[in-house]
Amino acid sequence: MTAAAAAAAAGQQLYLVLLQLHGTFAARQITAASSQQQQQQQQQENIPSSSTVQHIMQSLADKLQLAGYSGLAESYAQLLLPLLTADSASWTASSSNLLAFMPLLQTADAECLGRLLPEVVKVLNPILSDHDRDAALRLNLLKLLDSLMEGTQTAAAFSGDNAGLVMAKVIMPPLVWRAGKAAAAVRFQAITALCTLISSNLAPPEVLLAAAASEGGLLPLLAQCLDEDWYSDVRHTACYVMQLLLEQVGSQLNDEARRAIYPELLKRLDDSSNKVRIAACAALVAFIQSAGSSYCSTNSGYLAAGVILHMDDGEQDVAEAACKVGFAVCGFAANVAVNMSASSRLF
Repeated sequence: MTAAAAAAAAGQQLYLVLLQLHGTFAARQITAASSQQQQQQQQQENIPSSSTVQHIMQSLADKLQLAGYSGLAESYAQLLLPLLTADSASWTASSSNLLAFMPLLQTADAECLGRLLPEVVKVLNPILSDHDRDAALRLNLLKLLDSLMEGTQTAAAFSGDNAGLVMAKVIMPPLVWRAGKAAAAVRFQAITALCTLISSNLAPPEVLLAAAASEGGLLPLLAQCLDEDWYSDVRHTACYVMQLLLEQVGSQLNDEARRAIYPELLKRLDDSSNKVRIAACAALVAFIQSAGSSYCSTNSGYLAAGVILHMDDGEQDVAEAACKVGFAVCGFAANVAVNMSASSRLF
């Protein structure tokens, strides 16, 4: 073995150890963050942290003449990924290989991560599709995904075809309703990740339209989230995701999809949370604007009738949000606006 080959092999082993340490220290920091006493004890005892490991990674990269920890990932990730995920079927939230797998993705740049994603999805799909797997594990993986899509150095990895792959195989499966508080927590993290994907404009229009058009696909899952009975934040985020979807591809949806959307949003106008009611109004405005003036007057009339009752709601913020929906109807459906003015003392 040449000196260069020996250095590369040693570098891979050191990188693997550093990934394991990084993941272990990061998990400890999250635990300590919830306990001020533990956090103070770690600081007093000068216990190494994940940031310490990052400095060591940088030193290793310098010795190997690589471009930082992203250079380490570029050189070794393809080799390490199958080793770290070989036991993924038995992972729990504290599995050592999982703790190394997470920083492997976090330290990769967008180009490297983009190449890894198809294989990563193959690992994540069985875990996130299995509602009987450890809820903490599924939550941690969805949080990881969300942070990667938000990261300035990693977000681009999820664009193009990868957006459709991640949406269909990683984000949508845990959105399927299951009973229990733990399942609801997983749904919230999944809808949050979906919100990040769409709000960051990572998913091309054709990907969003394909997801919306598929039977049992995105629209039925969003409808389930709009009816969430555990956390109002799931309903609120689902309203915002619906708004984003309508703003980006609403004009290209067919009438069947539109008929499936607006009744679900109208239901949220009677939600127990004012935050959800206001978010539903914003989504309805996006619905009306995307449907345009050619939209069926009958359905526009049903929509308007559902909004009128809330335009003089006792909660001022809700009433103002409902009025914005009414004004949007007036701008795109003049004949419906005449009926609204006859039905409401606000016009």
